[in-house]
Amino acid sequence: IPVGLFAFATLILFAFHVLINNQSSLRFILDKVKKITGTDIQSSQFAFNGFTGSFTGESLRIVSNRKKFELELGKFKLKLKTVNLILGQVQIDEIETDKFVLKLLSQEASNKPKLKNDPNNLINELIDILFLSHADIQNIQITSDNKFDIHTQRLQLNAGRPLFFSSRPIRASISQTRFQSIKGDFFINQFDLKGEVGQSRPNIEGVLQVNEALLALPKKPNPWASNPEYEASLEPLIRKYYGDTLPDNRVFAHINSIDAPFTLESSLLKTGDVKISAFNSKLTTHISYANRKIDIALKSDSPLYWPLLPFGRANLRQAYENCDISLVTTGKYINLHNNKISGAVKIKLYQTRAYKNGANINLDLPFEMNHGQLKSGTFKLGVGAGQVDGLMALDLVKKTINTSIKGNNLDSQAGIRLFSSIDFPGTANLAGKITGSLTNPLFDLKINSPGFAYESLYFGTFDGALKIENKNLVLNGVSSLENTGKGTINLNINNVFKSSEQEVNLKTSFENLPAGALMKSAVLKGTVSGHYNLQKKNQFYTGNGDIHFADGSWYAIPIKKIDTNLKQEAKYLNVENTAVQWNDETPLQKNTRPLIFHFMPDGYVFEGPALPNAAISGNYKNGDPFVNMQIKLGKSGLDFLKPLIQAGDTLPVASGEIKLQYALGNPENTILEARVDAFEFKRREHALNLLKQTNVGYHQKKIEFKNTQLSYGKGKFELNGILNLTENSSLKIKGTHDIETLTEFMPFLVEGSGMIDSDLEWVGPYTKPQFKGNLKLNQADLRFRLLNGELNGLVGLVKLDGDRVTTQELWGLFNDSPFQLNGWFDYNKVDNFYGADLHLKASELSYSKSDKWRSLFDLNVDLTGSNHNLKLSGLVNLIEGTFFQDYSLSQFILKPIGVNYPDEDSLPEWAEKLALNINLKSSGEFLIDNNIGRIALKGDLNINGPVARPSVLGTIDVLDGDIKAFGLNFENASGFINFDAQKPLTPYIDFQATQEIQNYLVKALIRGYQDNLSLSFESQPALNHNEVISLIAFGQTPDQLNQSNKNLFSRAAIASQLVSLLQGPIGRMTHLDIVKLEADNFDNEALLTRFSIGKRISDRVAFAFTTDLSLDEAFKGVILEYQFLDNLLLKGSKDTGSRYRFDLTWRLEAY
Repeated sequence: IPVGLFAFATLILFAFHVLINNQSSLRFILDKVKKITGTDIQSSQFAFNGFTGSFTGESLRIVSNRKKFELELGKFKLKLKTVNLILGQVQIDEIETDKFVLKLLSQEASNKPKLKNDPNNLINELIDILFLSHADIQNIQITSDNKFDIHTQRLQLNAGRPLFFSSRPIRASISQTRFQSIKGDFFINQFDLKGEVGQSRPNIEGVLQVNEALLALPKKPNPWASNPEYEASLEPLIRKYYGDTLPDNRVFAHINSIDAPFTLESSLLKTGDVKISAFNSKLTTHISYANRKIDIALKSDSPLYWPLLPFGRANLRQAYENCDISLVTTGKYINLHNNKISGAVKIKLYQTRAYKNGANINLDLPFEMNHGQLKSGTFKLGVGAGQVDGLMALDLVKKTINTSIKGNNLDSQAGIRLFSSIDFPGTANLAGKITGSLTNPLFDLKINSPGFAYESLYFGTFDGALKIENKNLVLNGVSSLENTGKGTINLNINNVFKSSEQEVNLKTSFENLPAGALMKSAVLKGTVSGHYNLQKKNQFYTGNGDIHFADGSWYAIPIKKIDTNLKQEAKYLNVENTAVQWNDETPLQKNTRPLIFHFMPDGYVFEGPALPNAAISGNYKNGDPFVNMQIKLGKSGLDFLKPLIQAGDTLPVASGEIKLQYALGNPENTILEARVDAFEFKRREHALNLLKQTNVGYHQKKIEFKNTQLSYGKGKFELNGILNLTENSSLKIKGTHDIETLTEFMPFLVEGSGMIDSDLEWVGPYTKPQFKGNLKLNQADLRFRLLNGELNGLVGLVKLDGDRVTTQELWGLFNDSPFQLNGWFDYNKVDNFYGADLHLKASELSYSKSDKWRSLFDLNVDLTGSNHNLKLSGLVNLIEGTFFQDYSLSQFILKPIGVNYPDEDSLPEWAEKLALNINLKSSGEFLIDNNIGRIALKGDLNINGPVARPSVLGTIDVLDGDIKAFGLNFENASGFINFDAQKPLTPYIDFQATQEIQNYLVKALIRGYQDNLSLSFESQPALNHNEVISLIAFGQTPDQLNQSNKNLFSRAAIASQLVSLLQGPIGRMTHLDIVKLEADNFDNEALLTRFSIGKRISDRVAFAFTTDLSLDEAFKGVILEYQFLDNLLLKGSKDTGSRYRFDLTWRLEAY
């Protein structure tokens, strides 16, 4: 630099110093500047030091009409580089001020096209800005005529002095910055930059750090939204920046921190691994831009919390819990027209929040962009188990699209829930194209579904077509449900992309839809038909339709028909002219008042009649899972229950109020609270009455009773607590119960009387009831259907504890026989009896089987054991008994194959495994009294082993009796029945009895095992078999018979056998005990075969009529038997000849 020029510049600078610090000179200079440049500069204080190049002052205001800006500074200090001033350059080295306000004024629109800055130029301009060595600016405000507004509390910049030509350190910070504009807002709590600046061509290497930032993006306000359209956890942070008035035209994204190492130099911007903490996640990205070549990579290291992402629609934000994202792109980029880039995007949405077991969504999109032409490879969009495959081409310059897609088995609910809260379960298939302008695309899609639903309604299969052309949507389709129900839909929407300008025309019809399938209910039957039309114009809706339900039922309640009309106008929907007929016996009930729905921005309210004497009202708010209802029921008969009422019962009468929160998505989560003022229901002779007002609730399959006091018959009881339909309950039942009323609900109880006091708690679920507590019986009488007898005078305490039942001193009578039961047993429907320690003692207990036997015995037995190892042991003392099942003589003579018994009913598993250790003794007689004979027995048996395969050991002796054969009574019976180990359940029988005929002593023998008995005869003196049979039948041997008698013998034998075969059936049909064929052997004259029928009036009295089978002589007689004592029998008879006969038999026993 020439010395003279430098001296001249120094002189000028000194002069400028003098002039600026002189107020008059300064005012003159500023006026000249304003006149020449149009810029007005004013300041209350202004000073300049020409040697240091610093300006100081206060309240500086600069207004430039030409550049259209206003600048205000408070107390300020500007330092210029002196050397640069000498060289004629103005370069600020330092700046300090406590106030910085810049207003950018509107400029006239220019017809010149705006040129896109080359990224290289932007990088260089950014480097030039960072030549300041020091800055401290507070209270910065920059505005631009309502276009944007920037506020910063403080900006600080410090750059160290370089040593010779080395780099210098730099540190910058910006605190509490707010940027707000029409296009969005941005808030930063703290921004820090640390690094080094080179000396030659400036370059920077450093770390950029951001602490707490809030990004607010624009969205269209939704006046119908009732809930905030941001995650609730963000509200404190939003209020920090916006105050109490929260904007409804913004969506928000919260960034916790950014830590970005970078390098910035000429034509180069490069980052290391940038760590971003946001959306409850960690993301890593790196960006490189060098010589117009760009590389970007972004990956989420942990799942992004989807609801925190800045989406304008609450449904979209609430659809999923987590999101994974990755982006890779590389290539050349100058501007939209000049680029060549390739890359791939992968997005996964999972863990649905909108509905249970929702489907995940996966997007895999490879792409290439060349001069604004963006094309994808075959992209894959997975929705649940289904997938969409497609090809996409976007012209970003011309803004057009050409895309083809095809998808199968798509979870339609997953797609719908991204945009709407409507439940739309099912799967769908689609195929078609999206073409045309991005601002007015053409959609042409075919849609079908094997099964689709809307909310809680199921419509079956669907086939349709969707087309959007010139912003007008047309959807046509048909549905089919269970091959009987059909539906159609025709939807037209004009200007579909702008809801405020839409015109909607919807027409639907449905016919014979099965109500159960439609409502997804197994308890609802019937068909539904009708139609509904809807129009929307200028934001107002109008519509009309009708619904007809026919020939159905709900649970067991029949519903003949329900008809109703629908009318919608503006924001009101009226359900009008509702008519209900429950069945053919009830009249048609009509509601003259409509049920009215009023739709509002945040939901709807409704009010009107539900049933006669029942009014309903309620409300619903958008996004709420419940519809709130209130039903007021006047005191009246519940006519719809009439089909369930049996003859003699009256209709239930009730009154009260019900508050209901009906769960739309899952009816099982419905909440009900009912105040019942009155309830009365008369069944036959007993009435169930509510004694006072009570409250009953329902929630999550739990019914809650609160001080519910009821009376039924003579009983009164109270309910308190929870009855759970699926899990354990806690319902207390306390009071008295009329046993007579229990027969109406317990089919196994035939009749009963008396009272039971209860203090119980129902602890099991409704489907598997279990109880804890006490039952006290006081002179209770019970008769059970499967128990052959009556229980009378029951007194005692029964304790219940789940499966365990404990009795304490339970006394009573069974068929007038006293018994006592003490101990406990464990029982349930699955395991039956699986544990016990029970003692039963009974005296003179009567037990019988009507067609086989009857008995009287004493019991003293114990049932003990656990884990299904039960044992019945003790003493059974048989006082007396009678076995009266008849045998057919054909089993002994025609084909002696033994006795065939019908199959008995199978025993329950627990009884088959029951181990026995019973000693059976007979202190009295056991009598066999059937068509084989009348035989008195006595024995001592031991019964051991399982019930299914018991073993019996012991002997039964024959005391006395008769054996009947061919009409004769063989007397003086003797013999035994022996049980041994070889055939433990099949005893060996040896019976014999004698009869004297014509100086012959005939002996009848019954021998063999029970299942193969044989009947034979012997005589003294000895005769062969045919001679004995002839002697028994006719009282004569074959040699003594003439030819006619021999023929009579054959006839008599046939008749005897026929009577033997018919004896059982005739006895069962006529209820006669005596049916037999007899031979008169009291004389040797005529042989008369006689037929006898009679009735055993009791164990000791029998009465019979006798007639002969001869056509020549009509003999008739009557016989009466009476057993005075066990060993004293009186027998009397009278015949047609007025002949009387009496026999007295005395039986002696010897031991």
